[in-house]
Amino acid sequence: MNVTLSSEEEKLVDELRNTGSYPDVKAVLLAALQVLKQQHPTQERPSQLPQEEWVRRFDEFMAEVDRDPPSKADPLSDEALSRETFYDTERTRV
Repeated sequence: MNVTLSSEEEKLVDELRNTGSYPDVKAVLLAALQVLKQQHPTQERPSQLPQEEWVRRFDEFMAEVDRDPPSKADPLSDEALSRETFYDTERTRV
């Protein structure tokens, strides 16, 4: 594949190479492709959504939680929620 860069783009690539962070043009382009891959999930990675989509889904979830009416049952006591009480088979035997 051949790519033609404008003089400004070539200057940017040269500046990045001159910093010492990238040994050659290929390394600069590979780094740029990595950034693009993170910003634009592909079909191969459907589970990775853009941050904005995660935020939107989280906000929808929290709105649903806020709409959910509270339980009419009394909340469990701290003792009922403790691990010791839950696993203490001696106390729960009849």
